[in-house]
Amino acid sequence: MQRTYSQRICQLGVLLLVLLAGSLAWAQGTSASLTGSVTDQTGAAIPGASITVVNVDTNFTLKATTDGIGIYLLRPLPIGKYQLSVEAKGFNRYQQKGISLTANMAATQDVHLSVASGQAETISVTSEAELINTTSAELGTTVGESAIAELPLNGRDPSSLVLLAPGTSNVVQHGGEGIQTGFSFSTETGASSNGGRQGSTFYMLDGVSNMDNYNLLTAPFPNSDATQEFKVISNNFSAQFGFSPGAVVSIATKSGSNTYHGGLFWFVRNNDLNAPNWFANDDGTKSTDPLKRNQFGGYIGGPIKKDKLF
Repeated sequence: MQRTYSQRICQLGVLLLVLLAGSLAWAQGTSASLTGSVTDQTGAAIPGASITVVNVDTNFTLKATTDGIGIYLLRPLPIGKYQLSVEAKGFNRYQQKGISLTANMAATQDVHLSVASGQAETISVTSEAELINTTSAELGTTVGESAIAELPLNGRDPSSLVLLAPGTSNVVQHGGEGIQTGFSFSTETGASSNGGRQGSTFYMLDGVSNMDNYNLLTAPFPNSDATQEFKVISNNFSAQFGFSPGAVVSIATKSGSNTYHGGLFWFVRNNDLNAPNWFANDDGTKSTDPLKRNQFGGYIGGPIKKDKLF
């Protein structure tokens, strides 16, 4: 009896570690950053301005203060939609909505404050922010949630969508390379970026390695309902991704929010609409391939503790 109780305690401890690792992983590889300058109407820097960003789905909040030349930097930021607020003494308050940050995004949002005449007012911008990257020279492609949900997938495996990035090809189809049976998952894939060999692309899942180190291919992706987005960085990526010379694939799984959401799915493939293969049988009879595939399931997300745990 004592042994069973101890085992349960150990299992609970492992579960807590996994949950904590999942909640902190965004800070390592899939997180974004937001930087920019705060100036007045003449272009002069405003030091000491108070900067606040709030995730509109989880209420995650991060604050900063502009330095002596009016520059602010907010990081790490989990991917998602944000609202930016800027305040400085003697100026109207600035509020920018519609800031969407994606995986590994280094975004720049400059702010111009207007002088307050009497009581300070709030200048609110509700249009989608046009974010640019002025801090990194990396080149990459982001495959978002809508593409993952809508594009056709074999087996509902999003890993094949990595090949949508320019300059990538399926390394498993190259001559002399492939998967060694008995040591790998049958669904493993690998992307060759700009002519790189097998193992030249580094795959990360929520900030940690997602590699089959035996074959140097990607370990299985989460299914499409659990994958929020991923970014394929093909050139000029940071030295923090020093494992590989070819490309970096940074995968971000979905997180819950303060509102409950979910869905059910059922994907069916069969041979009802397939044309017969003319060369299928030598005796002249024609038949279609007896393909039958049913994939069904569901997902749900929401708050465990509002504003804290999802």
